[in-house]
Amino acid sequence: LTIDVRGNFGGRPDMAKELLSYLIRQETPYFSKSTQLPFLYKIQGIGNSILPKEDAFKGEIRLLTDGGCFSTCAHFCAVFKENSLGIIQGENTGGGAACTDSSIDVILRNTGIRLHNSQSLYEVVADSSMRNVVSPDESLN
Repeated sequence: LTIDVRGNFGGRPDMAKELLSYLIRQETPYFSKSTQLPFLYKIQGIGNSILPKEDAFKGEIRLLTDGGCFSTCAHFCAVFKENSLGIIQGENTGGGAACTDSSIDVILRNTGIRLHNSQSLYEVVADSSMRNVVSPDESLN
């Protein structure tokens, strides 16, 4: 199975967790305990560990990455690597196990400049070497 996430800027964490549930073989934590999830995420169970699906894929997996992998996509890559789910091929991701979001926009009154400001740090359970970037196991030639 080859999963190509190149150029994926991210998205919803529940979608990454859903895909991972078809790749893992045992219960797997997703967000680190230091992550302060918004209330809505908590009641939706997004902070819960991932449980494997009964019909999870059991074969060899290759994950294709590049510098366009950010946010939830980079989280997915970090969890994939942390749990040795397969071989990562390609380039370093643009993001890593930690990213910020829950952003708000503020328009500065005197200049009209829009300030986009992150409010929360989201970090998945992964080795600290993947905090800012996930490196591939192999490059693509």
